[in-house]
Amino acid sequence: MKLIINKIIEEGSITVEESINFKEEELPFKLNDDAKLKLTFEHVQNREIRVYGAIEATFILTCVVCLNEFEYPIKIEVDEFYSPREFFDYSKEERPIEELNKFTYTTNYLDTKDIVRDNLLEVLPPYPKCPKCSLETSEN
Repeated sequence: MKLIINKIIEEGSITVEESINFKEEELPFKLNDDAKLKLTFEHVQNREIRVYGAIEATFILTCVVCLNEFEYPIKIEVDEFYSPREFFDYSKEERPIEELNKFTYTTNYLDTKDIVRDNLLEVLPPYPKCPKCSLETSEN
């Protein structure tokens, strides 16, 4: 769902509950069902939008040890800020730590599918192990 920035500013905040299907997209992960989200988009000040809430999904991963598929449920607590790109100074080599949860937008909308995809990619384990192999590895 695409939320128009001006509408968020006009209303002050908008809460969205939806399910997003990623089956048609080419991504480095599979989900057993749609990702479910409840996110609030709140105008903070000066066209800055705070996005907070939760995303729930269950990955279908392949264990790097036994190569069996297993389900990996996740719940992500989201608390991010989006500002117009022109508000940031990209000439600096490093950004202060308090800016690490700030993102930019260049269009007049925020897309919930993009926000969910980015958050799912952040929590995707790089070397997934099924519960059985995780247990065996920790015992050795």
